Amino acid sequence: MQQRNHASQRGFTLIEMLIVACVATILLGGTLQAVTSGMHARELGAAISDTETQVSRTLNRLAWTVTGSGLGTVDPRPAAPASTAGISYQKALDFVGDAIVWGPAGRLEFRLEPNELADGIGNDGNGLVDEGMVVWVENSMLPDETEVIIAHGVRSLLEGELPNGLDDNGNGLIDEPGLCFEINGQTLSIRLSLERIGPDGNSIIRTSETRVTLRNPSS
Repeated sequence: MQQRNHASQRGFTLIEMLIVACVATILLGGTLQAVTSGMHARELGAAISDTETQVSRTLNRLAWTVTGSGLGTVDPRPAAPASTAGISYQKALDFVGDAIVWGPAGRLEFRLEPNELADGIGNDGNGLVDEGMVVWVENSMLPDETEVIIAHGVRSLLEGELPNGLDDNGNGLIDEPGLCFEINGQTLSIRLSLERIGPDGNSIIRTSETRVTLRNPSS
């Protein structure tokens, strides 16, 4: 009789151990899932923050680059609903009497990434389509001309825009590129959309705009 009781007790203990093991496995799985989700959320948040910071810094640099430029030196000078993906400009260096001495020409422009084509396909395999970069050309057309890449991941079209001859994103421009310049009076508006693929495989897009008042408005 006692042997049967011992056997029952041993069997009951094994069942308890199995139950505890199952519960521990479930709890561990939930904990690991929560930790993994938290890590992914942090990575996504960091990617979004990085993209927002890059947009802000790029626009600040573009604004600084053209500050002090003359309206008459900017080419082209598109007015809404038109815009352009690149401009040439000259900054004031000095005055001789009442005349402004302009510096050498510079240029800001959108260019496709080296391995990218404007064909609606992501040719370089990074998950983006027809993306480009912001290029700053100093001393344009001179022997000491230099080029600086300010930002990568520029969208071919500004966020919300489609190549359909319409103002899809409601900003007053039609089919504007991801880096676009527009002039209203003596104010130069610069708009920029950057895109990257986040850690979850989805696209992160951030867009911003800044304005610069140009000099010599009568030119």
